[in-house]
Amino acid sequence: MKLAQWIKNRKNLSIILVFALIALNVFLVVEFGNRQPQAQLGLSGQVSNVTNLDSEKRTESAQADLSVELSAEPLDTAATSVDYALVLANSGPSRAEATVKLPANSDLSYNQVSRSSDPNFTCKEDSASGDIYCNMTLEPGQTANNGIWYDLGNAGGASSTSGTSYDFGTVGGGFDGITQTATISSDLRDSNPKNNTSEWTITLENQDAAQEVDLSIESSGPTSATSGGRLEWPLILPYSGDSRITAAITLPAHPDLTFNRVGKSSDPNFNCSEERASGDLICNITLEPGQTATAGIWYDLGNVGKITLEQTAAISSELRDPDMSNNTYEWRVEVLE
Repeated sequence: MKLAQWIKNRKNLSIILVFALIALNVFLVVEFGNRQPQAQLGLSGQVSNVTNLDSEKRTESAQADLSVELSAEPLDTAATSVDYALVLANSGPSRAEATVKLPANSDLSYNQVSRSSDPNFTCKEDSASGDIYCNMTLEPGQTANNGIWYDLGNAGGASSTSGTSYDFGTVGGGFDGITQTATISSDLRDSNPKNNTSEWTITLENQDAAQEVDLSIESSGPTSATSGGRLEWPLILPYSGDSRITAAITLPAHPDLTFNRVGKSSDPNFNCSEERASGDLICNITLEPGQTATAGIWYDLGNVGKITLEQTAAISSELRDPDMSNNTYEWRVEVLE
């Protein structure tokens, strides 16, 4: 009863309404106060997503049509280096940061960039793989002419004061060219990736002519020997080819002769060894163009008594010899008791 009378009092009713409004306001703040930032984050997320989509669309629309062409002039037998022409092009609508890869090659040693239509064209060798990576910015519609200079690998052991050289004497060992490739790429979509790789094989200038040699073999050896003794067979090897070659001399197994050692030779690397299966003696010698080489072979002679001993020697290489009539020599020795 007292509470009802207190509420009927207008002044007290106003107080109740004030407290009710305060309570309602506190409730609204607690209930909905944290939702507004979430809504803002949602809106912010939508804006961020729209930005990302726009960026993706721009990336998709940016594309290039890159191409590379690798070439080089034929080499002569005195060459110590090769200068590759590297033509890069961008036929696409967007600017591209291009990278060209030239894989490591045992016959080639990277030297430097020889020329470029762009001063910012650079190349560097990867220390781990040996691959060469070249970088260049290609504008839409641009064609850039560049050059890569390599030293030729020391494939045959020859050397030159101007740098390492490819031993073209090894054309006798089957020189069939040096093949190199170049591949261009970028981080943009390429509308035509088929022209992103180029391959080129270097050949010898006038290679067909260089593949012919004229070998011959002679001897100034003794015409007599003593049974059970030792004799040296000196060989004379005139060579009229145009390229350095490695020639092989074959001396068939002989029942009365035992190979002892090699004698003096114009080639310090002259060597001989017997084949296990046949017993033939195979000797190798390097011949320079226009050279008349010499080499000696020592044999132990069995106790054969008085006989006429005959032995042959034949010279050959992997190159075609148009005149084979002088490639074999027959040695005849009168053995005395």
